[in-house]
Amino acid sequence: MLPSAVILAGVVVVAWSVLTVSIRATLYGFAFEPWSLALAVQICGGAVLLFAAGIRSLPLEPIRRWATWVIGGLRVVTTCAFTTALLHASAGQVSLLTTINVLIAMVGVFVVFRRRRHLGEVPGILIMIAGLILLVDHLDGGWSNMAIRFVIFSETSVVIASLMAERHPDNLGN
Repeated sequence: MLPSAVILAGVVVVAWSVLTVSIRATLYGFAFEPWSLALAVQICGGAVLLFAAGIRSLPLEPIRRWATWVIGGLRVVTTCAFTTALLHASAGQVSLLTTINVLIAMVGVFVVFRRRRHLGEVPGILIMIAGLILLVDHLDGGWSNMAIRFVIFSETSVVIASLMAERHPDNLGN
């Protein structure tokens, strides 16, 4: 029998895949404006989470912190930019482009925490860069495809939000 964590990981992968493809289909099928659709998805997602957790379980202290609002704002920008990228490339291509997150995070961690790369990580970094170059070369329009810019913007926002979350007062004790 599979451990419950593996089953949960599989369910999450399928759910995110269905969501990404559904968003792209909605953008094209109903001619939604991508930023409006992204905001609607985030509002619905937040409502579902609040409903699942129960409104009474919502702690008020994090809501009073400016960092919580900045991190949340960055997450909204991330979703909006990702959704806009779906107008310029397929769901699979955009999802693969988001692997640039690892490279952006590597730079962010170096800048914020002064963490240097180990020599053993170099082959993996080179493989990621080669994969991204091959993917971009096969996009419609190649390097001029706007999906690249939106994904870089989206993933940079993710990294900044994640780095801020590392320093958030509610996470310092974890």
